[in-house]
Amino acid sequence: MNLKKSDKMIAGIAVVVLIIAAIGIIYYSESEDEVPDNGDDKDKMILFNVIDDVKDGCVVPEDTNYKVKDKLLNLGGDGGYHGEVDIAQQNLKSVQFKFDYTDTKSGKILKSLGRDTLTVKISDSNGEVIDKQTITGSGNKTIEVNSITPMISLAQIEAETEAEAEERLEERYSDFPMNTTFKIDVTLKIGEIRLLKRIVEKLFGNDAFELEITYDYYHYGVEEVEEDDEDKKTNLNEQVIKPTANIYASTALGGKL
Repeated sequence: MNLKKSDKMIAGIAVVVLIIAAIGIIYYSESEDEVPDNGDDKDKMILFNVIDDVKDGCVVPEDTNYKVKDKLLNLGGDGGYHGEVDIAQQNLKSVQFKFDYTDTKSGKILKSLGRDTLTVKISDSNGEVIDKQTITGSGNKTIEVNSITPMISLAQIEAETEAEAEERLEERYSDFPMNTTFKIDVTLKIGEIRLLKRIVEKLFGNDAFELEITYDYYHYGVEEVEEDDEDKKTNLNEQVIKPTANIYASTALGGKL
């Protein structure tokens, strides 16, 4: 077949265009393979466990002059100790108020009848009484306040980074108070039954007690979930077994043919 000169030129141009297009496709494919796809890495989510622990601390009230008198010499009050303690700790679990008292002025003969009585009372910041205990003569008592703030959910957290996981963890207890205040009231009642001794003790008595305040609180954190070694071995075994099974299947089919 004889082609015209114009047809030959068109055919030549078409061949050149096809060659250029093929080269462009090959170049584009190679370039696409060389550029790493970071999209999956950027959006990859990491699973974190929420870990919890109970830690402890101690605190003292502003007024550490732990002394009480009978109300005879305090016409405007009861002669007792009245203080406040502020615990600046979030996720507070419980608080323990430990009191110790010894009546050093009771007589030897009528000691059992003339013992003084120390009354201790713990209230919340609104003045509502939480607990009340008494110590007669000597002894110690502990008032414990429990379940101040609840334990948060320990459900796993999914996040891109550990910092993001910690932020989401803090959201679970962000509404809990940063500090908790308690009121402490201690009063003394003279037990001396001998009139003269009783008057002297009321006039000059100044009994001391001991107070120790400790507390427990929840401490939370996150840690990345690690793949179990057994799971890794299982995955490796599955990767080895699957190709082998395919080879056996192909051989069996080949024998039947």
